[in-house]
Formats: sequence, C-alpha cells, structure tokens
Amino acid sequence: MAMTPFSFFSIVASLMLSRSPEAFISGANAIQLKTTSSRLTTAGRASTLQDFISRPIHWPEIVLSSNRVEVIKKEQKEGDVRQTKTPLSSSLASLFRTTKSNNTEKKEPALVSTISTSAPSFETQTLRVGDIVEEYFALNQFRVDWTCTKNEPGRLTVVSPDGVQGIATNCVMDFEFEVESDAAGVGSDAGVVTLTMEYTPESPLAVLATPALVVDNWLALNVLLPAAIDARPLDSFRKLMGILYGFAGVAHFLDLFVGGSQLFTTVIGIPSFENLDKPFGQPYALLWCASGPLAYVLSTTSTSASAANGDGDDDDDDNAPFNKADIGLVVYGIIEVVGALLCSGIDGAASDVVINSVGVQGIVLAAWIYSYQKQKQQREVEVRTERFES
Repeated sequence: MAMTPFSFFSIVASLMLSRSPEAFISGANAIQLKTTSSRLTTAGRASTLQDFISRPIHWPEIVLSSNRVEVIKKEQKEGDVRQTKTPLSSSLASLFRTTKSNNTEKKEPALVSTISTSAPSFETQTLRVGDIVEEYFALNQFRVDWTCTKNEPGRLTVVSPDGVQGIATNCVMDFEFEVESDAAGVGSDAGVVTLTMEYTPESPLAVLATPALVVDNWLALNVLLPAAIDARPLDSFRKLMGILYGFAGVAHFLDLFVGGSQLFTTVIGIPSFENLDKPFGQPYALLWCASGPLAYVLSTTSTSASAANGDGDDDDDDNAPFNKADIGLVVYGIIEVVGALLCSGIDGAASDVVINSVGVQGIVLAAWIYSYQKQKQQREVEVRTERFES
C-alpha cells in the first residue's frame, strides 16, 4: 500500500510529522514509518477492524494510491507447483477437464457459472499465511507482491522482499489492532490500528517519497478507514445533516433577534427580518428556523431507533429507502427553497438566492443517493461473504 510522491504532500507532511505519524531511519538504509489511527468507535471491536483490513478488496478503498489488488491463495500456488510435476498420463487425462493457455485456466461452463454466482473472489476473503496479494498502485504503473506471514488475533503482517523493482526492497507492513476502553466508563470501547511500515530504499525516489507515504498512511487510517468501515453510511449522513440543519436553525433564529439579520442579508441574500411582511413573511422565516431543530430531532430519533434494533443486520429500518430522518431533511429543504422563491421578488433580495438554494439542496440529494447506494452495496457484499463462509 504505497504511494507516489506529490509535491503538496511534502508541505502537509511537515505539518503532521509532529503528530501521530512518526518517521525515522533505522540501521544503515532501512526506513520505518509508524502511524496510529484515531479511536474508531464505529468499528466496535478490534477484530472487526482486523477482519476488514485482512480482506485485500478493501485496500483501494482506504489508500489513495492503490488502484486494484489480485490475490493468489496459498492453495493455488501449491496447486500450480504440483501440476508442473504431474505424470504424463494424468496430464493427458486432465485435457478432458481443463485446458490452460497463458496461465489462464478455462473450466467447464457449469463450474464457472457456479463459482461466479455463489462464491466471492479471493480478494474478498481474509488473508491466510502464505497468501499473496498483487497490489497495483500509482495508476497501475507499479506493483508490489505482498506475502502474508502472520494473521492472528491482534496482528496482521505482510512482506515483500522484492518490493518495487529499482525503488525499494524488503518492504513490510505490520498492523497491530487494539481495543481502547472508554475512560468515561459508558461502554463505548473503540478499536485502534497501528501500522508500522518498513522498506529499504534502492533509489533517491524512495527517500523523496517518504513524506508522501507519511501523509498517505495518516489519511488511510484516520480519514478513509473510518469512512470505509462505516456499515451505515446513510444513517451517518442523516445524523450529520440533522446536526447541521439544527445548528443552522438555531443560528438563524438568534440572528433574526440578536444579530440584526446579518446571516439573512449577507450570507443567504434574503432581506432582513424587519423588511419581511408581518402577515406572512416573518412567520415563514420563523418556520424556517424551527425546521432546523425539527430535522435534528427526527435524525436522532431515527438513528437511536436503528441502534436499538441491534447490529443492523437485515432489519427493516436498515433497508428502508426513506425514514423519519429523511422527512426532516425534506421538510427543511422544501421550506428553504420555497422561502427563497417568495423572497426573490422582494427589494433587497440577492438575484441568485433561488439558484443557491436549489443548488445546496441538489448537493444534499446527491450525497443522500451516494450514501444510500454505498450502504446497499456494503450490505450485498456482507451477504455474499456470509453465504460463502457459511
């Protein structure tokens, strides 16, 4: 899981080296980078984190520079070795079952159909000692062959003695998984991942890439991994938008009576509260402010109910495309857009107030659709994996 250097990463790395990532040179030429994740409460137990990272299919999700992976199981490799030593009679008999061309095995259609429909690819399975991961990165320009040497509770290690030809050798990625108990004693234990990466530079490029690797590893464990392991991204999005809308509603309310309508006039482009007509305009502005806390209450009620259902496996609330939290978001969006339309003809309103309002709600809708599709895909992968492993 390596990365090519980008110039701006070097600047960011210099600001971050004083924090959790630690880099130092040990021995003659070997470089070691150590990065620790934040407390990942969404992961629950450390075993959940280890299970996720032990499945190579997730590597491109959490590493910016990783493009794709291919896995060669230990059994596959041993089978290929045995096949080269198969007697001639057995080889002739095998022609009636399989044929090989350019190391690609062509099997009977019925067998291929069965595998493609009932079993996930090797990339979705957890690594075992002896398995090989071919990782392509930097727009598929480089490849590293990682061999799993350890996968036991709390520890995952992959090594690549050859590394990247001409750039780095003796590459190692050692993951440690721990559980940190909540100091407040409320029972919200969290998983923590520590990645120790080692490699021996074979060219100046490997040394120059070190700051980029520091940033890449930090982003992987502290930004992309938390997002990837979120089994309920749609609920997380609903909760986030509920908080934002709730804060916006309270802020606008205070702005109307204490702040002189500065948010209305300068940020949103709507005339001040005093310039709105009293029979309809001012009550509508107050309704808009109230819709924010309403969205927040509905979002917390929905997510709390989902959590009370258990771990979210196949319950109706998980699979429902629309729930109470969405009602709050839709109501807020409608009130905002309609309010912008009503104010567009009033003196003092910005010319683009309607466009801005519709644009914001369009972004919210696009984010909702993305989160829904991601949650749906994650559930489908979990179901396929559970069926295969059972």
